[in-house]
Amino acid sequence: MKKAVSILVLFLCFMCFPLKAEGKTVEIYTAHDLVKLAKECHYDAYSKDLRVELMSDISLRDVKDFSLMVFDGVFDGNGHTISDYIVDGRFSPCGFVGHLMDNGRIENLHIEGVSVPGGDGNNAGIFAGINDGVIEDCSFKGTIKANENTGMAAGINNGVIKSFVAEGIIRGEKAAGGIAGKNSGVIDSCISYVSLNTQSTNSSINISNIEFSSLDDLKQVSSFLDAGGIAGINSGEIISCRNYGTVGYQHVGYNVSGIVGRNCGYIYNCINQAKIDGRKDVGGIVGHSEPDIINDISSSVVGRLRSQFNELNYYTNILSNNMEDKGNGLSAILEDISDES
Repeated sequence: MKKAVSILVLFLCFMCFPLKAEGKTVEIYTAHDLVKLAKECHYDAYSKDLRVELMSDISLRDVKDFSLMVFDGVFDGNGHTISDYIVDGRFSPCGFVGHLMDNGRIENLHIEGVSVPGGDGNNAGIFAGINDGVIEDCSFKGTIKANENTGMAAGINNGVIKSFVAEGIIRGEKAAGGIAGKNSGVIDSCISYVSLNTQSTNSSINISNIEFSSLDDLKQVSSFLDAGGIAGINSGEIISCRNYGTVGYQHVGYNVSGIVGRNCGYIYNCINQAKIDGRKDVGGIVGHSEPDIINDISSSVVGRLRSQFNELNYYTNILSNNMEDKGNGLSAILEDISDES
């Protein structure tokens, strides 16, 4: 009887918790296959050590708000294109992968579509809302509109983005970049042809048979902060990147640049060949540069500060005593003068 109960318990455990996909390879041929994969990727354990191979071009026209919420494996696009990617639901972080984990990797993939997430509209990217892994040899063509931390590769990049090509339109209120909104990782050898926070003269834009005329509000530019052709804010490394897309609008926006809007990181061998407009702190490479400030409150620093304060207190007391002695001497002299008179 006990053996039967144990078997039943094991069966129920398998029913309640999906099996991990460790060491497995999943081949994707259709939109249905992608949707099936997404249902499993609601927590990172499933995709750990998983390899996904895209075997054909896929349209997501009939699949709205697609996302692999958490992914910690390898997604190889094999040079194929996922088209008609449309997001207009309430998502944060928002992207083809919501959160690409430390061991996650997306490579050789091309995406075309529109992302206009609702809700707070924060941390919005096309390939990853938040990237802690690697995005390499990928590209996006289309439009993205969000509020804070907006980029075509990633909204926030803490990992590596390499050899990424971005083309289309971005509208972002704070920290918007053609490649990443906010970067504290590495962006290497990327190219942007993105029109970022500019006013378009076209009433509609058509990219790969996707009609954007219903998104005319993308043309309306209000005040924005930290906009760059490659990254809005950078505290990491940006290496060998190129920007060919117009950034900014005349007399509007702060910290605007062809490479990085606001920088306290490292920039090397980058080129901007586009028009840049803004209201304040506008530059071809960097709009606003600020020092990287680190608060170090380790025990050794506290001890050193305490020693310096004790030393300062010692010399202050000496100075105070000297001033008191000199004050007493001055009083005696004044008294002598008074007596003589």
